[in-house]
Amino acid sequence: MSEKEKDSGARFIDLNVESKLRDKKIEKDTGAHYVDLHVGAKLREKRREKGVSQDELAKAVDLTFQQVQKYEKGLNRISCSKLHDFARYLKTDIRYFFQGLGDVFYPFAENTSYSLGEVDFDFNKEDINAEIVELVKAFKSIKDPKIRYNILNLVKSLAWH
Repeated sequence: MSEKEKDSGARFIDLNVESKLRDKKIEKDTGAHYVDLHVGAKLREKRREKGVSQDELAKAVDLTFQQVQKYEKGLNRISCSKLHDFARYLKTDIRYFFQGLGDVFYPFAENTSYSLGEVDFDFNKEDINAEIVELVKAFKSIKDPKIRYNILNLVKSLAWH
């Protein structure tokens, strides 16, 4: 691991150890639940995307910047009301923070409409083929939210080619 990576505060988990931790749903170094880590990472991502500092975000939702840091690292769990405040200030749908977890997408209804932020799409049962089902099952079996997030971004980028 480079010095830059050490200084960034990034945590790297040995993939062999990760499978053991997955069942406990905790992160090796912090004891944080994987959902808290995911939501914190999404908060950081959206804050940076909007060009907002931790201090500015903290003041907007009546926190200290240290608390925002803890939320972003997954060290402290974000309450529903605080997550709502973050979503409003960052002008994003609250569901954004949970995208990539994989447990909320059930595409097998007869006719279903979904809205994921700015992307709306409709599909019906005939649109679901074996390849799509296989892709969804494989994707759902990936337990690490960071890996799912990276795969999702890869697929999105390939879809535009």
